[in-house]
Amino acid sequence: MPEQTSLELIRKTSNSPLTSRQTQCLYWASIGKTSREMGQILTISESTANYHVREACTKLGVHSRQAGVVKAMSAGYLPHYDSEITD
Repeated sequence: MPEQTSLELIRKTSNSPLTSRQTQCLYWASIGKTSREMGQILTISESTANYHVREACTKLGVHSRQAGVVKAMSAGYLPHYDSEITD
């Protein structure tokens, strides 16, 4: 699936405290993308990608990117890429 199409499937859910950009960054982190790669995909800088991940983690009350991904997935804020977004 093209990356743009995948991004269109990642939307802010009404109960999510995360912005759509924070959700996008956590999604890309969940499939192993680095901040640099996220920046290239989302046409933002690496530092901006890091900022969105940090802000998401703060909102979720966790201290690492991995914990942010796990908490966002378990709360239903992120799609499980194997079920909702397929290649």
